[in-house]
Amino acid sequence: MPSEDKRKQDQSGPGTHKRLRNNEQNNNTVDDPSPDFSVDITDEGISKCGVLKWVTVKNFMCHDHLKFEFSPHINFVQGRNGSGKSAILTAVVIGLGGMARWTNRGNNLRDLIKHGKHIAVIEIGINNSGCNAFKPESYGNTIIVERRISLSAATSYKVKACDGKVVSVKKDELSRMLEHFNLQVDNPVTILNQDMSRSFFNTTEPKMLFKLFLKATQLQQMKDDYADLERNIESSLRTIECRKECLPDLEKEVEEQRIHYQFSLSLREKGNRLKELRHELAWAKIINLEQEKAKAEKDLENHTKARKEIQEKIEELQKVLEQETEVRERNTKLLEEATSHLTTVSKEVREVDRKMRKIRNELKEKQSQFNTTEKKVRTLASEISTLRSAIEKDNDGAKSRWAAVRAEWQRKMNIVEDEIKELMENLKTENTHFDNLQHTLDLKKSEKTHLDLEEKALSKQLNGLERELKGLQGQKGSHLTVYGQWVPQLLEKILHAHSNGLFIKKPVGPMGAFIKVRDTKWAHVAERVLGKRITSFCVDNQKDEKVLRELMKSITFDQQSMPIVSVSKFRDKVLDVSRFETSSSKYSSLWSILDISDTVVANTVIDQMQVESILLIPTAQEAGRLLKDRSKVPRNCKCAYTLNLDQYYPDPNYRVYSGRGSHRARFLQVSVEDKIKDIMKNKEECKERLMLLLAHEIKESQVEIKSLQEKIGMSNKKTQAYKRKLETLRMKVADLQNEEAPAPPDIAQLEEDVRQQEINMENVKAKMEEIRKSSLEKKQEFSNFSGALLELRQKEKHAYKEVEKCKRALEEACANAAILEIQSCKKKDKDLKMKKKHLEKSLTSATETLEKAMKSADAFNLGARIETKKSVKELERQYTSLQARLDKERATSGDPITIAERYVATKQRYKQVSEDLNKHISLMKV
Repeated sequence: MPSEDKRKQDQSGPGTHKRLRNNEQNNNTVDDPSPDFSVDITDEGISKCGVLKWVTVKNFMCHDHLKFEFSPHINFVQGRNGSGKSAILTAVVIGLGGMARWTNRGNNLRDLIKHGKHIAVIEIGINNSGCNAFKPESYGNTIIVERRISLSAATSYKVKACDGKVVSVKKDELSRMLEHFNLQVDNPVTILNQDMSRSFFNTTEPKMLFKLFLKATQLQQMKDDYADLERNIESSLRTIECRKECLPDLEKEVEEQRIHYQFSLSLREKGNRLKELRHELAWAKIINLEQEKAKAEKDLENHTKARKEIQEKIEELQKVLEQETEVRERNTKLLEEATSHLTTVSKEVREVDRKMRKIRNELKEKQSQFNTTEKKVRTLASEISTLRSAIEKDNDGAKSRWAAVRAEWQRKMNIVEDEIKELMENLKTENTHFDNLQHTLDLKKSEKTHLDLEEKALSKQLNGLERELKGLQGQKGSHLTVYGQWVPQLLEKILHAHSNGLFIKKPVGPMGAFIKVRDTKWAHVAERVLGKRITSFCVDNQKDEKVLRELMKSITFDQQSMPIVSVSKFRDKVLDVSRFETSSSKYSSLWSILDISDTVVANTVIDQMQVESILLIPTAQEAGRLLKDRSKVPRNCKCAYTLNLDQYYPDPNYRVYSGRGSHRARFLQVSVEDKIKDIMKNKEECKERLMLLLAHEIKESQVEIKSLQEKIGMSNKKTQAYKRKLETLRMKVADLQNEEAPAPPDIAQLEEDVRQQEINMENVKAKMEEIRKSSLEKKQEFSNFSGALLELRQKEKHAYKEVEKCKRALEEACANAAILEIQSCKKKDKDLKMKKKHLEKSLTSATETLEKAMKSADAFNLGARIETKKSVKELERQYTSLQARLDKERATSGDPITIAERYVATKQRYKQVSEDLNKHISLMKV
């Protein structure tokens, strides 16, 4: 972009050009055959606000890293085609918030990132010193605008102060700054690139262009003034027009004679110039060879440095791997210890819980005994009181009645107690029977739930098979329906869209249609590895992906999910995987048994599935013997499969994932007829299983559940009846105990009975006190166990957290990433080692060519070295052109004296006519 002085020159207007034309006319009258035209540009010393100071680009278009500093005046940029001249102007437009389409250098900003790079950075410095500065307290005397363009993320802005501090990351701040300085990067009058100028001038009417020019440069008023002047001098011009008729012919003759004269004078000078060009061309070739040698040395040095960095990285990764392995082993040991501790604590918790339940039952029993004893004490006290009352009554008749009543009371009491004991046994038996029935009912209900779920799943599977069978039978003509009924419809839409030009390159798919397995016994393994990629499609670019996904939205996929779309640049050749393919004398790789008819599909399978590193081993025993020992693991083997679909990962990260067993392939090399047969077979099996469920298992389960529910109801009724009868008997016991007994007939006997009852009561009280103390001890013991149980449960919870923590640590310490990165680095190191030979060969060749050129220079005595900045191609063109011109002039030039005399005479005639004409013109100016 031009700086301040360039704008001042552009604003000088047509008057400046008029003065230049006047100077040209005046200079043509001078004897000097080579007139000089110049423009005086005033140096103001310091640029004003809003003037660009420098622009830096990284990974932008053809530049790796370039910093371009603008001078305070006009800036000219020269270079070869494709060297990046226009990239500087494009960087200014994009860096100041422009869009890619304004530059005509790409449809998207990502197209401007240098090939092979992921991020491009543009940084522009803008002068902010002076009275019209933009937020000088925030930015200082320089505003730095940085714009980042990424392949994987959105573009970002940073507006920074002169010290590099970020002031804003919003585009609004940049827009306000550009508006403040009146920087319009989208205005073609301010910035007009090559492509825009061509398309603009070719597609726009001249009148519109002229109006735009006048309006943009504010020359409309000046145009009107010039129109008035032209009308005033039109009549005067007609007067002198006739006198000018002879002047062009005479001027042409003078020019021709001057050219002949200059040619005759410059023959010797051109000869010397030709010699100088020959020497300069020779030295330019030597300089070019030196640059090639220096470039080769630099490339070799960079290569050595890169390889050293790779090796250092491999060493660091090895250390990291060792550390991760050590951490993993330590975490494994900690996990085992934590698991053992958790098991021990859980066992203790269960033991304490069992003891607590036992103590709780004992405590309940003690409390029941205490209540019974207490009731017995009250009964004995009542009997003693009755006996003492009877002693006072000395009545013989009462004795016999008392004995009869007492015997009857004791008989009734014995009968009721026997009934209570029998009833308690029956109630206990019935409760056990009820619990067993309830447990059996829960199991049957769970089985019934599983059967219902299985019945729904089978019905859903049967409906899906019927739909799939119907679709296949309706489209027997297309073998692609094996991959889905929707495939022919989608392929037809893709063909139609491609014929209409919606796709840049026609998508390829489904991938399984292009894949065959040479050994069909491994077809199901190939399907397992490819997974959903079998029905996927491949596209060349993001635009084609969007178009294909829009087409897929109009397709009905039934029970299937929308197919995967892989975006990868289409290549003409299949990638060479011979260096990375696993090899074994007995077993084949998955890549070796695949026959892929399409290049795009083959490259996608290599890039995304790494089939060249998968080994096929028939049995699990063979796989275990081969992959457990690192020394026996085949080269480049990352994974292995057996016919049973067991997946093995080799040592040092040896692990096994069991498969689901061998089965027929569903897609690869399967015809529509085979697919229909498989579906019909699955349909019949599904129907048989569904009929069996509905006819037998579900009905039997329902009958068993109903029978169990009836038995549970009957058991519950029996239990309630037993409880009611038990309550009635207990009430009878209470009534019998509360009956008032008659006085004893024999006073002595009654007194003996009183003493005996008092002894009994003392014994019962002692027993009651013993039961009370025992109950208190049990309560204390229960409280102690309760505290212990709470503490053990806390320990169990803490131990469980420790186990989970150790599991997470063990998962985080997985060393697979480090191993893969080490393998990647080793692969890069191997590639760099191979590339080193090529670089050394290039350096040797460049050195030998330079030595030959230096010997030739000494042999031809080229003289002092010429440090030219011109290219060899340009010098060759100049030398050839000058040689041809010099030969032609020497052949056509005549006598130099005659040519000089003829030139002087012609010039005198032209001077006389020109002076007469200038007098009229001067008069007209006045």
